Amino acid sequence: MNFNCKDLSEEAQRTMIDKMGLSYKLGSDAWKGYLSRMKLIKVDEESKTARPTGLGLLLLGQNRSNIFRKQELSLRSAPVQTTQRLRILKVH
Repeated sequence: MNFNCKDLSEEAQRTMIDKMGLSYKLGSDAWKGYLSRMKLIKVDEESKTARPTGLGLLLLGQNRSNIFRKQELSLRSAPVQTTQRLRILKVH
């Protein structure tokens, strides 16, 4: 399968930014840099193109259920801490 960053859901990205209290603007170079540091996208330095990683598709993909039919993912925030935890609810 051939994926690109257009396969990431804008709604899911906005939700991630809001729930994590991040100051990034969707689509900005700073946001893309953050996604790259979090290993949600992989940037090819030679061609300067970015592609979502499997984790990026699982967390932020538009059609996650079509790509990962048996997995579900939950983004939960800790009440006091600013860190986020990803928890796989079920994997078959």
